[in-house]
Amino acid sequence: MTDDPIEYTERAVAFVDILGFKNHVAALQNDDSAITNLHRALRRIKIIEGWTSGENTFLRHLQVSTFSDCIAISGTTSQLPELILTIGYLQADLLLGGILTRGGIATGLLHHKAGMVYGDGLVAAHEMEQKVAVVPRVIVADKLVTGLRPKAKSFLKQDTDGHWYVDFFSFEVYVDGAEELAADGWDPRALYFEEVREKLANQLEHAAGSERIIAKLKWVIRRFNEALPGQKYARCSPIVIDA
Repeated sequence: MTDDPIEYTERAVAFVDILGFKNHVAALQNDDSAITNLHRALRRIKIIEGWTSGENTFLRHLQVSTFSDCIAISGTTSQLPELILTIGYLQADLLLGGILTRGGIATGLLHHKAGMVYGDGLVAAHEMEQKVAVVPRVIVADKLVTGLRPKAKSFLKQDTDGHWYVDFFSFEVYVDGAEELAADGWDPRALYFEEVREKLANQLEHAAGSERIIAKLKWVIRRFNEALPGQKYARCSPIVIDA
């Protein structure tokens, strides 16, 4: 009996890191809300794994690996649009808990099966997260953007430095219990923006003295403020920040 051949093929891969994970863990001792937020974030990541393992989902052929504060998701190169959608929804969803993420999406040779992942593609995506992304955004390699169809590209935005990133505010994520809220006359999408606004404003207020954290928060807040005019259901005001 021979072993099955090891698959090491060209794949699209995303490497995403939870920013400030050490601080989130440190806060668990004294802040009940920190426990709730971090637990929710890690549970959401596990849900992504469920999406990719189901038989009746268009994400079923994606592979997912999680380790500590990082997640790697890959698919065939033709599944790049699905990969972008998965990352965008994950980023937008984690924002509800005040969790910021950063990463890169690249292609390259990869083995990714049964939780084991390694290869050039992962190295490339990780290097983009470490050296290019800088702020809480998931960068998409330029060569991949040029080949995207308009629908998939509509979920990306080009930043001031020329890099394309997944526009997480373009994904319609809702607060927990959205159906019940809608039945009671509330607009779940409006509540999403209000909750995210509260989290971002609170983090900015408590980030005094850390220019590195402030710079990351200001980048996200500017994206939040830019997204508000296009959201007819968003009743909250922009977050005021210094230049």
